[in-house]
Amino acid sequence: MILIFGLYLGLRAGYNGGIAEKLVSTLAPFFSAIPAWFLGAILVLVLWSTDILQSSR
Repeated sequence: MILIFGLYLGLRAGYNGGIAEKLVSTLAPFFSAIPAWFLGAILVLVLWSTDILQSSR
């Protein structure tokens, strides 16, 4: 699913430009500079602090 969405967005940004190109150009350095495990750890901490993951207690 992500592969299809990424391929569509990348091709659209490459051929048409506009908002899609600005979005891809802005997000690409962010996701290539920060490791995915670090973003995942932050997401777990945020969910844990909002009691979403602690609902069984």
